[in-house]
Amino acid sequence: MNDEQLTGAIAIIYVGGEGNREYLLAVQKSGNVNLVGGGRESEDNSIEDTVRREMHEEVGLVADDYVLKKVNVTHSFVYGNHPTRAGQKAINQVFLAKITDKIKAVPNKNEIADIKWLNSDDTMIAFTLPDLAEIFREVIKEI
Repeated sequence: MNDEQLTGAIAIIYVGGEGNREYLLAVQKSGNVNLVGGGRESEDNSIEDTVRREMHEEVGLVADDYVLKKVNVTHSFVYGNHPTRAGQKAINQVFLAKITDKIKAVPNKNEIADIKWLNSDDTMIAFTLPDLAEIFREVIKEI
């Protein structure tokens, strides 16, 4: 097992205002339901570059499509049954990303299986990993 901690970023992508807000979830090829995001790569100059790259790779969003806000929340975890990272520690910086039009988010089938737009209650129960629901609950208070 590698003791080096991996870093990455995840985004709570949303559209709409109070009372009609929807949140984007990524359905992974494994069937897991997660936030958009992933690990920092060598070409990323900052953790913000990481989340912007991941949002583009997974759902086709570009900087003009959203307003990005880094929040004071991170998600620490240990990879479970992963082909190359099992048992490895990781920490993701959490971001909020408000988009103006959900039609701009299109799943890249090379990266993820699909996307879902859900209200906050349905989002809370859709996550595969329960700790993501807690992160989500904490962060959406900042919207």
